[in-house]
Amino acid sequence: MASLKEKDLSYAVMAMIISTSLAVIAVGLPIENFLSEYVVSKDFPWYVAWRVAVAEFLLWICSLLLNTFEEKLSRYLLFFSSILFAMAHYYELYIISPYSSKSLGIACKASIYPLFYVYTCNFVNGFSGMTLYLDMGQIIPLITFFILTPREVVLRNIKSILRTFRRAL
Repeated sequence: MASLKEKDLSYAVMAMIISTSLAVIAVGLPIENFLSEYVVSKDFPWYVAWRVAVAEFLLWICSLLLNTFEEKLSRYLLFFSSILFAMAHYYELYIISPYSSKSLGIACKASIYPLFYVYTCNFVNGFSGMTLYLDMGQIIPLITFFILTPREVVLRNIKSILRTFRRAL
C-alpha cells in the first residue's frame, strides 16, 4: 500500500477496529456447532483459532465484494482481514502440528511448503494418512497484495523477474 494519507487514516482505523472486533467475537462464538450436524467437542484446542480464521475469511470475501463498489474502506478491510486470517490460520496449524491423543490413538503433524501444507496423521494400528492442502494462509495475502498493488508496478516487477529468469537460463 502507498503512504497513508491523513484522510485515509480514519478508514484504516475503522477497518482495523472492524477486523479485530470480529476476531474477538469469533473467539467466544462457537460457530462450529452452527456449521456441523453434530455437537463439536470442546476437547480440541484448535477450534478457537479456526473460528477466527473462518470469520476473517468471510470478512475478506465481503470486503473483496465491497471493493467493486467502494475502495477506501474495502482496501484496508482486505489488508487487515488477510493479515488476521493468516495469523489465525498459522496459529491453528501450530496448535495442530504436535497434536497427539492416546485415547483416540492418533498423532498428527503439519508441514508447511510454498503454497501448500501437508497434514500427516499416524494411527495406533499402524495406518498413516497424509493429506495435501492448498495453503490459504499464503494464497489470501498474495491475492490481497495483487489487488492492493497498482497494476503498473506488478507488471513491471513481473517483467523484470522474467527477464532475470531468462538470463539465468
